[in-house]
This record gives sequence, C-alpha cells and structure tokens, in this order.
Amino acid sequence: MKLCSVPSLLTAMVAVAFTAGPSAGQSLFDARGLGYTLEPIDARSRGLGGVALGLPEPQISWVNPADAVGLLEPGLVIGYQYDNFDSNALVGGTSEGSTARFPLLMAAFPAGSRWVLMAGYGGFLDQNWRLEQPDSLVLAPDTVGITDITSSDGGVARLRFGVAYQILPTLGVGLGVDAYTGDVEHVERRRFEFQDSTAATCCRAAWDYDGLGFTAGIRYVPVEALSIGASLSYGGTLDAEAIPRDTMVLSSAEGESTSFDLPTSFRAGAAGRIGQATVVVLGGSWTGWSTLDEPLLQAGGARDAWTVGGGIEYEGLAIASRPLPLRLGARTGALPFRWNVADAQGWAQERALTVGSGLVLAGGAVRTDVAFEFGNRDGANSGLDESFWRFDLSVRVLGR
Repeated sequence: MKLCSVPSLLTAMVAVAFTAGPSAGQSLFDARGLGYTLEPIDARSRGLGGVALGLPEPQISWVNPADAVGLLEPGLVIGYQYDNFDSNALVGGTSEGSTARFPLLMAAFPAGSRWVLMAGYGGFLDQNWRLEQPDSLVLAPDTVGITDITSSDGGVARLRFGVAYQILPTLGVGLGVDAYTGDVEHVERRRFEFQDSTAATCCRAAWDYDGLGFTAGIRYVPVEALSIGASLSYGGTLDAEAIPRDTMVLSSAEGESTSFDLPTSFRAGAAGRIGQATVVVLGGSWTGWSTLDEPLLQAGGARDAWTVGGGIEYEGLAIASRPLPLRLGARTGALPFRWNVADAQGWAQERALTVGSGLVLAGGAVRTDVAFEFGNRDGANSGLDESFWRFDLSVRVLGR
C-alpha cells in the first residue's frame, strides 16, 4: 500500500471523475481542486438567496463578526444541512448522491455595553465523495467485470474566536481568527463481479490539515430602514501533512507535507425595509482562488469565484399570534475549480432559487428557520450538468 502525494492524487481524481458512475456526497464538484466550498450561514440567510450580511437586526453570524454588535443576551445558533444531487457527465453517464452535515455552530456572549465575544465552528471545504467506474478485465479465457471505486472522506473546517465592538450607535466592527482543522482520506479499491464486498485497497492517501485565517467586518446602520455590512477575509496558509492510517503505510511517507496559500475574500450585503412588513436584501462576494491556479494545475486549475444573491422577506403573516415570515430569493455564482480539464473554458456556474420561513417562540428567545434551495451547476464546456436541492434548518437560542 502506498501513500500518494497531493499532486499525483489530484491527477488520479481527474482521471477517475471523467468516467464516473454512481457516487455519493454533496456534489461531483467535491472531487475538484480542494473540494466544494461551504458557506456556514443560517437558514434565514439561505432562504434569502444566501445573503448573510447587512440583515436588519444584530445576528450571530459567521461571515461578518460585526453583525453581533447590539446583542443584549448570550446566544447560540446551530445549523443543519441536507444535500441531494443528480449529475450527468459528458463522459461516464449519470450519477446521484446525498449527504448531511452541521455546517454552523456559533455562540456569542455580550461583555459590557459595547463588546461581544464569539466562538464557533464552521464548514469550509467539503471533500466527501465516492465514484464508481464499471469496467472489465480479460483473464484468459474469460472476461471478468470489475468496478473501480474511488472514495474520499473528510474535509476542512474552521474554529472561530472573535470579538465585536460598537464604535457608535450606528457603527460596529468585528474581528475573527480562524483555526483550520480537518483530515481527508482518499482510497482506491477494485471489486470483481463475483465478489460480494470490496476487494483489497490498491492505494490510500491520508492528509491532516491545519492553518490560520482572519476575518474583519463592519456593520453600518445609517437610518432605521437601511443596514449595510461588509467583511474581508485573509485566508492565510493551509498546511497539509501526510499521516499514516495503518501499519501498511510506508513509514517514509510520514511527514510529507504541502501548503496552499488560501485566497482573500470580500463580502458585502445590504437590507432595506419597504413598508412595515417587507425587507429586501442584496449581497455578493468575491474570492481570489486564481492564486491557486498553478498549484492545482494538475487538477484543472482555479479561477476567482464570485456570487450575487438577493431576496425578499414578508413578515405580514402570523399563526396563533406568532409571526410567520415568508422568504424568496435567488443566487448565482462562479465555481472556482475547473471540472473539464480538457477545455480551457471548462468552468461551471451555480444557480439556485430559494424559499424559506421561520417561527419565533418563547417570547423571541428561540427562533427556528427553514429553507429550501433548488438549483443546478453547469457550464457551456464544463462537461458536467448537475441539478440539486438542499434543505437547511437552523435554531437560534438566546439566554433570556
């Protein structure tokens, strides 16, 4: 058994993915570059087209630490997410898969009248996927059917420690420090048609990830009906070190490492109240993933990614005297990692329509939100069309 290097592993992933059959995970795009990028936001933001900055009230937010300015009680928010997708590859036919995760766990603690302290956990890079490639071998005088299976388990998450400060009644700032953590294991196996279970592993690659990143944000409320938010993230360096998974791994591979300079990201959003019961939001983001184009060249390279989204929230409905907001939104964006490595224009876009609602309980101490997304990922020359739907559930609890 051998422990592969990151560059050779990425090359193998590309070759297998182009002839993929059944799969599992969030998306076949998980098998590109460093994985599928996750945005740890709550279900309210998801239902508003993914806009998480500039919302009207103080928020326990991952994407902008300044949003916590104005919180009067300690609070906790937790998010659950379920993904389901169907893919149609130019080479390899169709596949489908699903996954579930908890991408967001965040707590905030007011410290005096101006300060808020924060700590939490958020998803970052998802590398959970499984690809199956049917084939055959000639074992004279017979031809035997086989299935080559390549799987990946794990990903990279972030541990956040942050602080927010109210400069003026209308202006707040925040700072967060992220500790990247996680591990990923890639395994290649072969199953013969006469076997009931998977045959021996042919190669295995296991990596442990760590690093540091930083996020700074601002929240400005010039008038009661308008709020604006922006944040800037410096990715820092993501270090990957080879780790043995069992005694069969060559000891000489232990300690092999590589590093990736993660990109800078900018996000902004705004919300405006129209009348007493309607809020309109608009936001976007840009991330400079093209700085990793050369390090990830064997896996197709990388480009700058962007997203634009918007939504509307109507608060005029109620059930048993409890407000029942309705949310509609849409978003579009460019995925950072090229799927079709044989075409210089083999990039993909992601588009989605969103819908959501929520319920406030216990006099406002508990808020539960749900959201659904229906979308697709494709491109004119991407070589892969993928439709998906996603369910988000989040719960926010305040210590009243």
